[in-house]
Amino acid sequence: MRFGWQSWMAVGLLLAAPLAAQDESRGMGYVSFGVTTNDICDCGSGFDVLSVGGGGEGFLYKGLSLGGDLHYAFPRRDFGAGIGLLSVGPAYHFSLGPSAPVVPFVGGGYGLAFRGGTANLYYLGGGVTWWMKRSLGLRVEFRHHRSPDEGSLSALRVSLAFR
Repeated sequence: MRFGWQSWMAVGLLLAAPLAAQDESRGMGYVSFGVTTNDICDCGSGFDVLSVGGGGEGFLYKGLSLGGDLHYAFPRRDFGAGIGLLSVGPAYHFSLGPSAPVVPFVGGGYGLAFRGGTANLYYLGGGVTWWMKRSLGLRVEFRHHRSPDEGSLSALRVSLAFR
């Protein structure tokens, strides 16, 4: 598998998302930790795979955002045997009121798994962000990555969100 134009576009969007997230009215960023199940790589099974990473989202119109993140999924007992996961795509954040601290969201888009080679993926997911303070929140997300050829990877992530 090769690193084609779609992959470079995904990297560009990933790098642009945190810039948009710097203005609190236009976006948010997050750092994540998660547990993962997978059959994409030979790096563990069940919930024996952990992940760390981060990303950001820039809001385009009302609750519609465009974002990207980069995560590293690895076996609990062998940090060096993991894979990188790059994800870019839109999400929609549902407003429960102008001052509601809880904001549910859904998202999906393109993913790229990489380590030695690459695998093109698509992902679907959703979760909720609880804004404990004006600029600090707790984000919980479930995301399922799927490749037509390589298998799937599901993750439950807990993140510290900031805007």
